Amino acid sequence: MGKIDAAEKVFENMPETDVAVCNAMIKGYSLSAKPFEALRFFYKMQREGIEVNSESLLNLVPAVSKLASVRFCRAFHGVVTTRGFSRAVLNGLIDMYWKCGDVLSARAVFYRMCSRNDVSWGTVMEGFVSNGWFGEALGLFDCIKRERLKLNPVSALSALLAAAEVGNVEKAREIHDYFVRVETVSDIRSFEKAREIQDYFVQSGIDSDVDRSSTSTSYRAGIDTDTYWCSR
Repeated sequence: MGKIDAAEKVFENMPETDVAVCNAMIKGYSLSAKPFEALRFFYKMQREGIEVNSESLLNLVPAVSKLASVRFCRAFHGVVTTRGFSRAVLNGLIDMYWKCGDVLSARAVFYRMCSRNDVSWGTVMEGFVSNGWFGEALGLFDCIKRERLKLNPVSALSALLAAAEVGNVEKAREIHDYFVRVETVSDIRSFEKAREIQDYFVQSGIDSDVDRSSTSTSYRAGIDTDTYWCSR
């Protein structure tokens, strides 16, 4: 019997449940191979009058992302809109939309946010690059530079990969120099790097702190986004 099956048995025998217990079940289903069960639990909470909170929605993010359904994303968006949840939940919504390929909706959520943090910027930039919207990603970098923001390594890698994809050596140099200046590049060492970026640096002669010894071919390698959203 797997851990989620054992958790189901315990849950079924509980005389009473509350939001914390339901959130734990949603998280378990989201991180397992049962994303539909996570959704079922979420709607079960609402039917039984258990008030959902930000943790409920954050735990649901991996499940909706795995289903890659725009319909479920929009239903999730509707709950967020009517209840007015936190910035972390909105960041999760952006992540879900771009994983479903709905880049326009992800972009709309980002630009309508009243307050953004480094996760907001990194998530939307990564989404643009993963969906081939390289010009949009580079445009966001210009905003980052203009506002002198110090962001996380995901933003740096996204901007660099966008420049590599469009073959803009000067832009890549500008991006690299900026993130060195704001001390972001030193943090990139903790990530598996994309081969595209490594090759681009070698070909363009840009002297980067990016470790070229990595053999990763996956842009997202080393970032477990499912666990990440459930831990926010």
